[in-house]
Amino acid sequence: MVSYTDERLSADLGIDIGTLRKAMSRKGFDVEKGELLEKEVVEVIAEAYSRPHAKRGEETEMAAKKILSDIREANVAPIAIVEKKERNAPVKKPSEKRSRIDDFFRSRVLLFSVFLLALFFQMEHSALVAAKVSQLNNEVLRIISGVVFAIAVQFTGLIMTIHSGRKAYLIGFALVEFLTNMLYYAPWSEPSITYDIWAIDIIISAAIAFTILSYAELFAASKTNDHV
Repeated sequence: MVSYTDERLSADLGIDIGTLRKAMSRKGFDVEKGELLEKEVVEVIAEAYSRPHAKRGEETEMAAKKILSDIREANVAPIAIVEKKERNAPVKKPSEKRSRIDDFFRSRVLLFSVFLLALFFQMEHSALVAAKVSQLNNEVLRIISGVVFAIAVQFTGLIMTIHSGRKAYLIGFALVEFLTNMLYYAPWSEPSITYDIWAIDIIISAAIAFTILSYAELFAASKTNDHV
């Protein structure tokens, strides 16, 4: 049987090494980068990727089936060699069940909750920016119009993250959030504002957009990995 490291296995399967390492972690295997993988690890991961999945290419499924076939057809090593290996080197075993705290911070429930909080924080900025350009004469109606716009935009980002989660879309959404924040702070509206205020407004605007992008990426990635 071919000796596999995480890099070799990810290359043969045609998947990103980060995605592979997350899959191994989710299956309970604690493997160092570049370390030779035990047969059990390779077999379990290949078995998972050999099953059809909407977000997985047919090439990956075929490659996983080929790896499984090679493993199952490999000759069994002589007993003496196996016993010597067991005496001289400890066999890697699946890591113990993660602690409840670790599970909590990795859970999609937490990711979704914090992502939702970030979107709600952003809603104020979006609502006030929309209210500024509203053509309604009544102040209350302008505010209501801005709130409706903010809810529509933020929940569009949330729903698209859940259903699609493509990298290009997430980056585009974060850019829109950044520009909205800059329009909210509008440091150019006061000629007397100093450079430090400009810097603060830019950093805060970028930080909010980056936070939303980060949690959107994590949530989209966790959704994909749940199907492995």
